[in-house]
Amino acid sequence: GMVLAVHGGQVVDVDGGPVLPFMMNMTNPFHPSKSLSFAHVLFLGFSLTYADTAGLRGYIGQDVTQLGRYYAKTKFGCITHCDSSDFTGIDGILGLGMPDAALASIPEPLFFALSDETGDPANQYILNRRIFTLVGTDSAAELHLGGFDPHSTKQDMKYIRTTSPAEYSVPVSSISLGGHEFLNFASAAQAAGRTSIPGILDSGT
Repeated sequence: GMVLAVHGGQVVDVDGGPVLPFMMNMTNPFHPSKSLSFAHVLFLGFSLTYADTAGLRGYIGQDVTQLGRYYAKTKFGCITHCDSSDFTGIDGILGLGMPDAALASIPEPLFFALSDETGDPANQYILNRRIFTLVGTDSAAELHLGGFDPHSTKQDMKYIRTTSPAEYSVPVSSISLGGHEFLNFASAAQAAGRTSIPGILDSGT
Protein backbone atom coordinates (compact mmCIF):
# COMPACT_ATOMS: atom_id res chain seq x y z
CA GLY A 1 0.00 0.00 0.00
CA MET A 2 1.12 3.53 0.71
CA VAL A 3 1.50 5.49 3.94
CA LEU A 4 1.64 9.26 4.29
CA ALA A 5 2.60 11.55 7.13
CA VAL A 6 -0.57 13.33 8.21
CA HIS A 7 -0.96 16.88 9.49
CA GLY A 8 -1.82 16.83 13.18
CA GLY A 9 0.11 13.61 13.83
CA GLN A 10 1.99 13.21 17.09
CA VAL A 11 5.79 13.24 17.33
CA VAL A 12 6.99 10.29 19.43
CA ASP A 13 10.42 10.64 21.05
CA VAL A 14 12.75 7.67 21.27
CA ASP A 15 13.84 6.99 24.86
CA GLY A 16 16.94 5.33 26.18
CA GLY A 17 19.42 5.93 23.37
CA PRO A 18 21.31 8.46 21.25
CA VAL A 19 18.88 8.09 18.33
CA LEU A 20 17.25 11.38 17.38
CA PRO A 21 13.43 11.57 17.37
CA PHE A 22 11.33 11.88 14.26
CA MET A 23 10.81 15.57 13.42
CA MET A 24 7.31 16.11 12.01
CA ASN A 25 8.06 19.78 11.25
CA MET A 26 10.60 18.70 8.60
CA THR A 27 8.01 16.88 6.48
CA ASN A 28 5.41 18.09 4.02
CA PRO A 29 2.40 16.17 5.35
CA PHE A 30 -0.84 15.30 3.63
CA HIS A 31 -3.80 17.39 4.88
CA PRO A 32 -6.99 15.26 4.77
CA SER A 33 -9.13 18.29 5.63
CA LYS A 34 -8.05 20.00 2.39
CA SER A 35 -9.36 17.18 0.19
CA LEU A 36 -13.04 17.11 -0.77
CA SER A 37 -12.84 13.41 -1.69
CA PHE A 38 -10.95 12.06 1.36
CA ALA A 39 -12.70 9.45 3.50
CA HIS A 40 -11.61 7.92 6.82
CA VAL A 41 -12.51 4.28 6.16
CA LEU A 42 -11.08 2.28 9.05
CA PHE A 43 -11.11 3.61 12.59
CA LEU A 44 -9.17 0.68 14.05
CA GLY A 45 -5.99 1.93 12.38
CA PHE A 46 -2.76 0.10 11.58
CA SER A 47 0.59 -0.59 13.22
CA LEU A 48 3.80 -1.47 11.34
CA THR A 49 7.22 -2.50 12.66
CA TYR A 50 10.11 -2.75 10.21
CA ALA A 51 13.12 -5.07 10.42
CA ASP A 52 15.19 -2.25 11.99
CA THR A 53 12.47 -1.91 14.73
CA ALA A 54 11.18 1.43 13.34
CA GLY A 55 7.49 1.69 14.17
CA LEU A 56 4.62 3.49 12.45
CA ARG A 57 1.00 3.81 13.56
CA GLY A 58 -2.00 5.52 12.03
CA TYR A 59 -5.35 5.04 10.35
CA ILE A 60 -6.65 4.05 6.93
CA GLY A 61 -7.92 6.67 4.50
CA GLN A 62 -9.25 6.63 0.97
CA ASP A 63 -8.83 9.24 -1.74
CA VAL A 64 -7.91 9.76 -5.36
CA THR A 65 -4.13 9.26 -5.39
CA GLN A 66 -1.95 10.42 -8.27
CA LEU A 67 1.51 9.27 -9.31
CA GLY A 68 2.81 11.11 -12.35
CA ARG A 69 -0.10 11.32 -14.78
CA TYR A 70 -1.78 8.18 -13.44
CA TYR A 71 -4.41 8.32 -10.69
CA ALA A 72 -6.96 6.06 -8.99
CA LYS A 73 -9.23 6.03 -5.97
CA THR A 74 -7.62 3.77 -3.42
CA LYS A 75 -6.95 3.15 0.27
CA PHE A 76 -3.71 4.16 2.00
CA GLY A 77 -2.25 4.46 5.47
CA CYS A 78 -2.12 7.85 7.21
CA ILE A 79 0.80 7.99 9.66
CA THR A 80 0.09 9.73 12.96
CA HIS A 81 2.91 8.23 15.10
CA CYS A 82 6.53 7.56 14.12
CA ASP A 83 9.44 6.60 16.39
CA SER A 84 12.40 6.71 14.00
CA SER A 85 14.54 9.65 12.89
CA ASP A 86 15.11 7.79 9.60
CA PHE A 87 11.78 9.24 8.45
CA THR A 88 12.69 12.86 9.18
CA GLY A 89 12.30 14.89 5.99
CA ILE A 90 10.28 12.12 4.32
CA ASP A 91 6.69 12.90 3.34
CA GLY A 92 5.54 9.30 3.01
CA ILE A 93 6.33 5.79 1.89
CA LEU A 94 5.41 4.64 -1.61
CA GLY A 95 4.45 0.97 -1.49
CA LEU A 96 5.07 -0.94 -4.71
CA GLY A 97 4.67 -4.39 -3.21
CA MET A 98 2.54 -7.37 -4.16
CA PRO A 99 -1.11 -7.67 -3.00
CA ASP A 100 -0.39 -11.03 -1.31
CA ALA A 101 2.00 -9.26 1.09
CA ALA A 102 -0.27 -6.27 1.82
CA LEU A 103 -2.06 -5.55 5.08
CA ALA A 104 -5.58 -6.96 5.25
CA SER A 105 -6.87 -3.40 5.78
CA ILE A 106 -5.14 -2.18 2.58
CA PRO A 107 -5.79 -5.05 0.16
CA GLU A 108 -4.55 -3.35 -3.02
CA PRO A 109 -1.12 -1.65 -3.07
CA LEU A 110 -0.99 1.70 -4.86
CA PHE A 111 0.90 0.38 -7.89
CA PHE A 112 -1.79 -2.26 -8.44
CA ALA A 113 -4.59 0.27 -7.89
CA LEU A 114 -3.04 2.47 -10.59
CA SER A 115 -3.19 -0.46 -13.04
CA ASP A 116 -6.55 -1.95 -12.01
CA GLU A 117 -8.89 -2.07 -15.02
CA THR A 118 -11.90 -2.92 -12.82
CA GLY A 119 -12.00 0.46 -11.05
CA ASP A 120 -14.36 3.37 -11.66
CA PRO A 121 -13.34 5.04 -14.96
CA ALA A 122 -14.55 8.40 -13.60
CA ASN A 123 -11.95 8.27 -10.82
CA GLN A 124 -8.92 6.83 -12.57
CA TYR A 125 -6.41 7.08 -15.38
CA ILE A 126 -4.66 3.75 -15.25
CA LEU A 127 -1.27 2.40 -16.22
CA ASN A 128 -1.75 -0.08 -19.07
CA ARG A 129 1.44 -2.08 -18.42
CA ARG A 130 1.95 -3.20 -14.81
CA ILE A 131 5.70 -2.63 -14.89
CA PHE A 132 7.89 -0.28 -12.86
CA THR A 133 11.64 0.29 -12.78
CA LEU A 134 13.80 1.90 -10.10
CA VAL A 135 17.07 3.40 -11.32
CA GLY A 136 19.48 5.31 -9.15
CA THR A 137 22.93 6.54 -8.29
CA ASP A 138 24.50 7.51 -4.97
CA SER A 139 22.82 10.92 -5.13
CA ALA A 140 19.63 10.58 -7.18
CA ALA A 141 16.96 8.12 -8.27
CA GLU A 142 14.03 7.80 -10.66
CA LEU A 143 10.87 5.71 -10.82
CA HIS A 144 9.83 4.66 -14.34
CA LEU A 145 6.22 3.53 -14.84
CA GLY A 146 5.06 1.18 -17.58
CA GLY A 147 8.55 -0.04 -18.47
CA PHE A 148 12.01 1.55 -18.43
CA ASP A 149 14.02 4.11 -20.34
CA PRO A 150 16.64 2.14 -22.33
CA HIS A 151 18.96 5.17 -22.16
CA SER A 152 19.17 4.73 -18.37
CA THR A 153 21.03 1.41 -18.58
CA LYS A 154 24.51 0.62 -19.91
CA GLN A 155 23.61 -2.91 -20.98
CA ASP A 156 20.51 -4.71 -22.21
CA MET A 157 17.85 -5.45 -19.60
CA LYS A 158 17.70 -9.08 -18.52
CA TYR A 159 14.46 -10.65 -17.30
CA ILE A 160 14.33 -13.30 -14.57
CA ARG A 161 11.24 -15.19 -13.39
CA THR A 162 10.36 -14.40 -9.76
CA THR A 163 10.15 -17.16 -7.16
CA SER A 164 7.12 -15.94 -5.18
CA PRO A 165 3.71 -14.31 -5.80
CA ALA A 166 4.05 -12.36 -2.53
CA GLU A 167 7.38 -10.60 -3.07
CA TYR A 168 9.91 -9.55 -5.69
CA SER A 169 12.41 -12.38 -5.27
CA VAL A 170 14.71 -14.09 -7.75
CA PRO A 171 16.86 -17.23 -7.56
CA VAL A 172 20.39 -16.41 -6.34
CA SER A 173 23.38 -18.76 -6.13
CA SER A 174 26.11 -16.14 -5.61
CA ILE A 175 26.75 -12.39 -5.70
CA SER A 176 29.64 -10.90 -7.68
CA LEU A 177 30.76 -7.37 -8.48
CA GLY A 178 33.47 -6.46 -10.97
CA GLY A 179 34.32 -10.11 -11.49
CA HIS A 180 34.89 -10.71 -7.75
CA GLU A 181 32.55 -13.07 -5.91
CA PHE A 182 31.48 -11.66 -2.53
CA LEU A 183 28.91 -14.23 -1.43
CA ASN A 184 28.23 -17.83 -2.40
CA PHE A 185 25.04 -19.54 -1.32
CA ALA A 186 25.75 -22.97 -2.82
CA SER A 187 26.06 -24.72 0.56
CA ALA A 188 22.87 -23.16 1.94
CA ALA A 189 20.98 -24.02 -1.23
CA GLN A 190 22.24 -27.64 -1.31
CA ALA A 191 21.26 -28.09 2.33
CA ALA A 192 17.69 -27.19 1.33
CA GLY A 193 17.84 -29.45 -1.73
CA ARG A 194 18.02 -26.55 -4.17
CA THR A 195 20.47 -25.01 -6.61
CA SER A 196 19.74 -21.44 -5.41
CA ILE A 197 18.04 -19.46 -2.66
CA PRO A 198 15.41 -16.68 -2.99
CA GLY A 199 16.95 -13.21 -3.08
CA ILE A 200 14.45 -10.44 -2.23
CA LEU A 201 14.69 -7.24 -4.27
CA ASP A 202 13.66 -4.41 -1.92
CA SER A 203 14.55 -0.75 -2.34
CA GLY A 204 14.21 -0.17 1.41
CA THR A 205 16.64 -2.76 2.76
